[in-house]
Amino acid sequence: MELLKTEYTLNKYEALRNQLKEGQIIRDLVDKYAIIELPAPTGEEIKANLRLQRETECFPVINRGQLWYGSLTAQQISDLQQWYNAWLNVTDTMQVPVKPIWLNGTNTTENAGDILHTNNTNNSNWL
Repeated sequence: MELLKTEYTLNKYEALRNQLKEGQIIRDLVDKYAIIELPAPTGEEIKANLRLQRETECFPVINRGQLWYGSLTAQQISDLQQWYNAWLNVTDTMQVPVKPIWLNGTNTTENAGDILHTNNTNNSNWL
């Protein structure tokens, strides 16, 4: 859609540009809309958000099948157990666990095949 460059449009544009330069539009907005300060979330609200985060970040990884678990090294299984236990205690510690570095970019089951292929060097015939 082409902007019609009429004298009215140009004059209106110049007026708005001048108002913005002078800060008038911002002052008008501040006068028109009061700034509302939201109360800090309660402890239970924080815990509910942590539980939701645990459901979206942790459970899709932990609930993968035996095929995926069978491809992990002993160190990866240990890392995964520590990470999972930290998630189970998140509402007590109030600290979001740091995901093991080898899990970065693989927080959904859609990426499980990539992990299988890269972590199991004994079998090169992955589909």
